[in-house]
Order: sequence, then structure tokens, then C-alpha cells
Amino acid sequence: MKLSDMKIVSRLRLIVGVSVLTMLLLAVINWLAMSKLADLQDRGVTMAHAAAQVKHDSNLGAQAYRVIADSFINRKFDESQKKWVEIGREIDASLAFVGSIADSSDKTAALQQAQAATLEIRRLYDGPYLALSKKGASPAEMGEVDDAVDQQIDKFQAGFDKLETVLESDAKVLDEEFDSAAKSARLLMIISILAGGLVLVLLTQVVSTSITGQLGMELRDATALAH
Repeated sequence: MKLSDMKIVSRLRLIVGVSVLTMLLLAVINWLAMSKLADLQDRGVTMAHAAAQVKHDSNLGAQAYRVIADSFINRKFDESQKKWVEIGREIDASLAFVGSIADSSDKTAALQQAQAATLEIRRLYDGPYLALSKKGASPAEMGEVDDAVDQQIDKFQAGFDKLETVLESDAKVLDEEFDSAAKSARLLMIISILAGGLVLVLLTQVVSTSITGQLGMELRDATALAH
């Protein structure tokens, strides 16, 4: 059907309909853009918090070593055992948290390093370290096993340091993606608004021209057209 064959009221309704569709389209575009930005922002914040948590937990190795050394220095084995259980729970909780976010080979490798170090620290402390401490071994006699524990503490720390570095890098990438997506979203909205406005202006111009052109007809014909 040609535009000139439509009644005036139908043409006016056409403008309204296209206007509504244009606004709906703009709303959908805006919603999609904002959803993507929100997702990137949430992921970036989550990654940054994870990096901060890992940085905080990297100190657990040093805390564990203080408990180990204290058992030899003060010889209060019952008290040291309670502290050992407590720090062990914190380490397990931290490793479980890291396991929940280890979504790449780099993170998994760092996690496995920390886990292996934790197992070896526990084996050394619960085995030869405590045995020597309880029998009253001298510092010289404790030297070898103490060095072995210290090496595993360093490996634990190194694993968490690697995790922190990877997580901070991921957070930076997500932040850059967010900035890029924000610029793209602004550009897309500007283009969409201009395109939608241009369509409405052109349609309005065409419809108004067709109406004014036909209103030049005889009155009875124009009245019939309006109804």
C-alpha cells in the first residue's frame, strides 16, 4: 500500500508506531550495553578482591613458621598444637578459596605449588621436627629439618605471590576491557540516537508532505480521506 493511499489518521499512527519502536530499540541497545559494562565491572571487582585476599593470605606461611619455631623455643607443645591446628584451618580455607578461582593453568600451577609446600610443611613438623623438639635436641641438631621447613615456607610464599601477580594482571585486563566497552557503548548510543532521530525526521517529513499535498484536493475529497 502506498503512503498516499492511507488515511491521514493511519499515517499519523504510523509516525507514533515508528517512534515507539525506535524508543524500544534504543532501550534494548542501552540495556545490552549497560549489562556488558556491569558484567565487566563485577568481574573486575571480584578479581581485585581475590588478589587482595591472596596477598593477605600469603602471610600464612610466615605465621605457620612462627608456630613451628615457638614449639621448639618454648617447649609448650600442647599450646603450640592448638595454634598449629588453628593456622592449619586458615591455610586450608585459603587454599580452598584459591581453588575456587583457579580458572587458568598459571593459577592452577601456583595453587599446586602452595598445596605441595603445605603438605611437606605438615609432614616435616608433625614428624621429625616435633620428635627432635620433644627429645630436647640442640639448635645444631634441628638445623637440617628447620632449613627444610624454611624452604617449604618459601615455596608456599612464592606460590601465593605468583597467584597475586596473575590475579592483579587479570584485574587490569578487565579494567581495560571495561574502559574500552564504555567508550564503545557511548559511541553506539550516540549513533543509535542520531540514526533513530533521522528516521523519525524523514518519516515525519514524508508523511506531512503527503498530507499537505492531498489537502490541496477538493474539500469533500479531503474530508472523505480523513475518515
